[in-house]
Amino acid sequence: MSFQSSLNVSVSGMAAQRQRVNTISENIANASTTRTPQGGPYRRRIVTLAAVSNDRTFEEELRSQQRSLDTATEVKVVGISQDNRAPILRYEPGHP
Repeated sequence: MSFQSSLNVSVSGMAAQRQRVNTISENIANASTTRTPQGGPYRRRIVTLAAVSNDRTFEEELRSQQRSLDTATEVKVVGISQDNRAPILRYEPGHP
């Protein structure tokens, strides 16, 4: 793995983690939101990450650069899903 490609893995991983942290901060900020524009309570969002690896065979990889077969080339966000569990019902007399 060249120096440049190892930096690309790090950069893509940091970008994916930034998306994950942004989603977590949105979840924390809206944790007590009881009514969204759609009318229901806020549902937390979950980020799913995946490693993208090269698709070469061992022989192709060995001949090209003499490096390991299982090196990941990138980390990407596969999707952001919504948690569909039932919301926690809590009695709060002071809440409007």
